[in-house]
Amino acid sequence: MGDAGQYNITRLAEEIRRALPVDGRQTVKAYLGVTPVDLYMSGSNFLYGGSDGIYGVISYCQFTAAHNGAKQCRPLVVSRILKQALSTSNLIFDVPRCNNPYCARSFPSTLAEHDAKSDKLCPDCLKRLQAYIKSPRSYAMASELLNRGVFYSNVENNPDKAIELYQKALENKPDFALAYENMGKLYEKKGLRDLSIASFRKALQLSPDSENANLYLGYHCLRSNEPQQAIEHFSKSLEKGPENASAHEGLGRVYYQLKQWDKVIEHLQFARDKLNPKSAEVNDLLGFAYYKLGKIEEAAGSYLNAIEIDPNRHASHFNLGSMLLQKGQKDRAIEQYKKAIEINPYYFDPYLQLGKIFGQDGLLDDSMSMFKAAVSIKPEDAMARNNFGYSYYLNRNYLEAIEQYDKALQIEPSMALAHYNKALALYARGELAEAATEYD
Repeated sequence: MGDAGQYNITRLAEEIRRALPVDGRQTVKAYLGVTPVDLYMSGSNFLYGGSDGIYGVISYCQFTAAHNGAKQCRPLVVSRILKQALSTSNLIFDVPRCNNPYCARSFPSTLAEHDAKSDKLCPDCLKRLQAYIKSPRSYAMASELLNRGVFYSNVENNPDKAIELYQKALENKPDFALAYENMGKLYEKKGLRDLSIASFRKALQLSPDSENANLYLGYHCLRSNEPQQAIEHFSKSLEKGPENASAHEGLGRVYYQLKQWDKVIEHLQFARDKLNPKSAEVNDLLGFAYYKLGKIEEAAGSYLNAIEIDPNRHASHFNLGSMLLQKGQKDRAIEQYKKAIEINPYYFDPYLQLGKIFGQDGLLDDSMSMFKAAVSIKPEDAMARNNFGYSYYLNRNYLEAIEQYDKALQIEPSMALAHYNKALALYARGELAEAATEYD
């Protein structure tokens, strides 16, 4: 109830909505509540009636003799109620407000003007109502079905029922872009990507500046390796919502594909700070972008953030180790490489790095152990074979070294480093002619 003892039409309509929700199959097209209390809506007081969606409320409070101090006249009150019922219900049916002062649907400024109206529709309004009866579709019903679909989607977790209601909404309003957007989200959730894309494209056709449709299609183009189209969609989404963190993240991912590292940092930093401060993946992507720009401290910080968010992210441990190694913190780097292997024993890269570090430190057995593990994980990696061979060479196991170099050259015949290292091993064995051939 308002300060003036009036009741809010929107809240009363909501009470009717809760008692009589639409389900998409009913033949009833609208509900009209009648009350003796005075009514108001936001910005308007002492109303005769109003509606919210397909739910209308009219009041006869101001029509009674008790309110007006006039002589009681029941037929007059009934006539007044009928006129207001025609006005409110036809508005629900998308029959626009009438400018004919004698039509039951014209807007009266006073009760006297209301009494002066006819209790019948003018020819234009009657024609519009008959058109509705012939094809009973309205924007009010479309909105009601859409909202009910949202309820089934978000509250009842029943996407099939929600999609059914969105389709019913489109029967009432074929150009309802929001219904297509909502269907697109649910089709995506159900794994029906083709239907999802078609729905979002239809939404964009109807509403070219749709923030959500452009956002979704941007990610579709990103997945489909169509970077320029993705940039266009994400940029359009940001025109509508400049602080849409998901669109910034999408742009950051596109520019990551395009290796435009400054733009990666610009957009992913925004996305991380506004939307995904707890996204390990976003921090990883930022770390790599910083690394490519030579910003080792910032890269290390981003990888450390990723590890704090997800301690079992083995790639983040490896990447942090590589940054620490570049900063000259070898012992801490070794710890991170070992942690990466502990989390994922089949992760190739840290074995390769540890093999190099141990070899440089003269820990030849440890180095060979790392390279042996590396080639067992990736037997077809030429560099791992070359490095494994070199660890044999340092241990003066020249035949084993040559065997690994040959395997590397079978994988990559033009690998100059493997030819050079093989020449060293052949020379050490006194096979000078063969060594010369490899040097050449």
